[in-house]
Amino acid sequence: MLFSGTVMGQFTISTVTPGDISVRDLRDSIAPNPLAVPSSYKNDFFDRDFWKAEKRRVRKSRHSTELNAKLQVSQTQFKNWASGGDNTFNGISELYFKHSHRREKLTYDVSFEGRYGMNFIERVRFKNVDEFKIILNSSWDINKWWSYAASSTLRSQFTTGYKSRDDHTRSSTLMAPGFLELSIGFKYENKPFSVLISPVGGNAVFVLDERLRENGMNGVEPGDRAKWEVGPSLRFNLDYEFYKEIFWLRSELYTFTNMKKAPTMRWETNLDIRATKFLSTTFKAVVNYDRESAAEKPKSLQFNSIVSVGLSYTLRSK
Repeated sequence: MLFSGTVMGQFTISTVTPGDISVRDLRDSIAPNPLAVPSSYKNDFFDRDFWKAEKRRVRKSRHSTELNAKLQVSQTQFKNWASGGDNTFNGISELYFKHSHRREKLTYDVSFEGRYGMNFIERVRFKNVDEFKIILNSSWDINKWWSYAASSTLRSQFTTGYKSRDDHTRSSTLMAPGFLELSIGFKYENKPFSVLISPVGGNAVFVLDERLRENGMNGVEPGDRAKWEVGPSLRFNLDYEFYKEIFWLRSELYTFTNMKKAPTMRWETNLDIRATKFLSTTFKAVVNYDRESAAEKPKSLQFNSIVSVGLSYTLRSK
């Protein structure tokens, strides 16, 4: 009841190559002298090189790819310094990849975002940034602004995390916790922003580590691997480049509720300032609210912000 479309196909009766095309000599019927030498007419209607070039052009117009990689570091060192201080080293690496495809009314894209950061304080290493997201989106146009849409997001981290620099008690690891967000509904898009309204959506929390699963985590019952919930959700996205593409602002707000408890909310904002082609400054802020999270005060807002400067490179196919 929600989806309809048109299926079209092309069938080739025979394969034609330039070598198979014949050239015939036809007598010119309007020539004044019927004994004149026949004129040659070449009916070469197929050009393979032109066909390949046109195929590449159409493929390029339907696909777009974007890749952005960053490496940002900072260091502080003290030696025989009167006011004292700790020697520190911080490093953050980021990777952003997005591929989009559009054909007639159908649009789909897949994107990956990954961040990993370490700091060293007096030669003691500790992980302070670790997360990744895999996002799949698809839509079918209804009109210029609205479309049927579906979205899925998988979030987790790469490596094992610990409570603190001195306490090596395991607090998290890959897919413990892991978050899966599913949305099906209607999307309104007026670039650079879009809103996905999902009357029926899904939210899952995974704890696949056996040791962490024993004590329960993020609302998952002790011993269970996952917790599933169904309810409405709302997702807002902003992707905007301005002032000669020097500033790149990306923001995403997601909220979900199962209609029985307070909604969860995650708001993530990134602002890149590209000073040169290979140098950028990044401002990142995340606001999270989840009453069942592992935070010390789960009923309060969680906030995280990062300001970093370093190397950056962006590659785009379109």
